[in-house]
Amino acid sequence: MSLLNSISSDNIFSALKKKEPEEVKNPMLKLKDVPVVFLSYDEPNADENFQYLLDNHPNPKNVHRVHGVKGFDAAHKEAGRVANSLRFFTVDADCKIDRAIWTKSIEITPDIAEATLSWSSRNFVNGLVYGNGGVKLWYTKHVMNMKSHEAADPEDGRNNVDFCWDPENYKQMNNTYGVVHNNSTPKQAFRAGFREGIKMGLDQGNKVPIPDFRHKMYPANYARWLIWMTVGRDVENGEWVIYGARLAAWKLYVENFDHTVIADYDWFNQFWEMQSELLAHGEYLESHSHRIMHELRAALEIPIIELDSDQSIWFKHVHISPNKGQGWPALLNQSALPLYGFTLPKY
Repeated sequence: MSLLNSISSDNIFSALKKKEPEEVKNPMLKLKDVPVVFLSYDEPNADENFQYLLDNHPNPKNVHRVHGVKGFDAAHKEAGRVANSLRFFTVDADCKIDRAIWTKSIEITPDIAEATLSWSSRNFVNGLVYGNGGVKLWYTKHVMNMKSHEAADPEDGRNNVDFCWDPENYKQMNNTYGVVHNNSTPKQAFRAGFREGIKMGLDQGNKVPIPDFRHKMYPANYARWLIWMTVGRDVENGEWVIYGARLAAWKLYVENFDHTVIADYDWFNQFWEMQSELLAHGEYLESHSHRIMHELRAALEIPIIELDSDQSIWFKHVHISPNKGQGWPALLNQSALPLYGFTLPKY
């Protein structure tokens, strides 16, 4: 029998067939297994919210707390040291996290392997849904190497007031897993409004020339900016949130002050004491807020108005926040802003 005949046809085809490359599967990460670090400084509802986190996490031993560390950058680095893992969650002290997040798993694809993931929270005061106060999953190496807030270069507009300007290292997730309660006291409410009144009024961390608002300010942030300055009188201390946001916009664009100081806790404490005394601890709050509203309307040509409690509730029923990360074309296509002069970005 010849050698050819001694080899079956099945063996011939098997030998000739090219081996299919094995599919490389990305690892799956169970979120309940990742260390969680609760960050608190002086928030009046911190203890309550920390207990809520412990009570609703399937593995409380994975939950840690970093308290009283001064500085946003320093607090996150301390969180990374406490977690001592490849990745870790942070939960802000004013946020109640939805326990549903701990039932989820995510696929670690190459594009997010070393990125920070930010989920949305609902704001109790004005109903906004975006990354403010939301739970975040950090890549520890990035945190330990970053220079943000108080550690950033004073001239670094992208990093000295927030973390979120780098799309490669900061990915926006569209699920919502928390409610932010930043209105427990007048001080907490004022600080929340003031900080967002600064951040929402910037483009990539930098001021926008007033004539360029309608083609350089990201439309979703522009809308959020107006909402912070308008909505919330239906909840306790909501008027302090509104006043804080209005005062921030006024100082940013009328007074032209150094907005990077919002990362300085000592400055903010002194600023709050000054404002509280100026307003006679709230007696003149509404009159000052109303005056600033009119000055902003005239100087910036922004359509902010006074909404009472019922109107704020109505707004929260009809407003639907856009998905995070939507581009300019989609935002303009789904809104009335083009009727008021908004266009695609011009740089």
